[in-house]
Amino acid sequence: MRQLHTLFISFVAACALLVGPAAARGPAKPALQVDKFTSTAEQVVWLAYGLGLNKFITDHNLIETLPTGTWKPSFEAEVSAREFQLKVWGEITQKQNLKYAFMDQMESIASAGFLKEYVWRYYKRAGWDTPDGLRMSEFNSWAAVNLDNHRPITGAKIAIKR
Repeated sequence: MRQLHTLFISFVAACALLVGPAAARGPAKPALQVDKFTSTAEQVVWLAYGLGLNKFITDHNLIETLPTGTWKPSFEAEVSAREFQLKVWGEITQKQNLKYAFMDQMESIASAGFLKEYVWRYYKRAGWDTPDGLRMSEFNSWAAVNLDNHRPITGAKIAIKR
């Protein structure tokens, strides 16, 4: 267990370098809020997702344009955060034997080339414009076979504080 704790601390430090100092850009500050989970694997996955959201804000210089309160990510931000989550998960599971069924499904979705379709189907928000090129019919057929009893989860969010 100590090894997982050390891995988790190393992961947090590495991700902090990746996402950059968004809070230093002005009076607005993104605050990452990660739900509490029982396993290290879940905690790492949702921290990675939240850091992916923060990275999107930083990479696109959005902090000053976002309203105060809980940020509602765009389609592009949601896809980007889940891609970041998958990348981190892949890197960590190469070094540690972590298991999380949700991430098994997410890896399957990404491997099948349906991450955008997945985000559109399960996380779509009012106000999102329909992206070009979504293959919803193919995804729905694939999902009927491969995502039986899937439960979409979002375990982190960004709050904008001033």
